[in-house]
Amino acid sequence: MAKSARTFAIGDSVFGESGLRFGANATHICLEEEALLLKKPDNLSHAEACTLCDGPLTSLHFLTRVALLQPGTKLLVLGGSGSLGSAAIQIARHLGAEVTVTCSHRNTEVVSNLGAQHVIDYTCTDIAGTAQTYDVIYDTLGYSSYGRLRRNLSATVRYICPVLSGKLLCAALATGLLSRRKAQFSAAGMQPMGELRELLAQVLILTRGRVLTPLMDRSYPLADLIAAHR
Repeated sequence: MAKSARTFAIGDSVFGESGLRFGANATHICLEEEALLLKKPDNLSHAEACTLCDGPLTSLHFLTRVALLQPGTKLLVLGGSGSLGSAAIQIARHLGAEVTVTCSHRNTEVVSNLGAQHVIDYTCTDIAGTAQTYDVIYDTLGYSSYGRLRRNLSATVRYICPVLSGKLLCAALATGLLSRRKAQFSAAGMQPMGELRELLAQVLILTRGRVLTPLMDRSYPLADLIAAHR
């Protein structure tokens, strides 16, 4: 700890992201106190806290700053049981949206307990083949596309996806100029550091208020790092 540091003190438990510095799998890493770091709440373990920088941070950014979610918005979350999807369900319900999610049958109970009001088994139903429309489609995995789902969008709404592809880039450019239905990509990590810290602080407020609970499938010791990535 540098003597000039003011935000943290020796012995503080912290969590955050190393960003493009990488090295987060190391046993030790040195970051500036202005980096994306916050003090870890006592009610969260280190494992739980580290999940907040992935799904919750990304989904809060997409739903509040990209989709501009409002009470009553009909939201479809593709991939509801994953890191981004499980966080999106809880955040969207807190914001007053009507939430529909896709997942496999084995995860139906999980997403329902998180607050999903409508659950679709993607192995049985192809959303693109239905007449159902939504105000916002949040494709957390990039498995679908704006082109496949544009008929499932209401008149002036958004297909948002954190997974950039050539198709999404072309759709975003085209719809940005020519269509009232928008395809949008935005990387939370590309935002100014001050905005990222503000977003992460909002995530902490949601966890303290028990609005948002980290969903963890399993954890691994550092010795099993390769297996964890697989």
